[in-house]
Amino acid sequence: METKKKIGELLIEAGKIREEDLAKALEKQKTTGKKLGEILIQMGNLTEEDLTVSLATQFQCPFLKIENYDISKDTIALIPKGLALKYQCIPLDKIGDIISFVICDPGTLQELKQLEAFLNCKVQFFVTTPSSMKETLKKYYGEST
Repeated sequence: METKKKIGELLIEAGKIREEDLAKALEKQKTTGKKLGEILIQMGNLTEEDLTVSLATQFQCPFLKIENYDISKDTIALIPKGLALKYQCIPLDKIGDIISFVICDPGTLQELKQLEAFLNCKVQFFVTTPSSMKETLKKYYGEST
């Protein structure tokens, strides 16, 4: 999936950070090698949810607060625990031949599209925060990464 704008631009346009914040974070990124969003959160300029919503926008994938959902055991059983933990994805529901998944890193969308062949159905994705993903994996699969 092609991205049109860089995450820094989206965050500025959304009013989540200022250009000065971005410039400082980009400087830190050169020396630390960390992801830009991680640096902005550490600097106190951004929340995890703000970053996740912007990443979801960047990858044209809807944001979802997964903690608001109750997922059935049958739906959870669609994906083995090992795959759910490896790919940080949780099946949300199945309607016809479409399975909805929640992920926390939209940068893995292309890799996760391979689930279509594994499951023999179409997949669609929603994005949630890494902390919500961790808690939900623990809730439904008994552990987190």
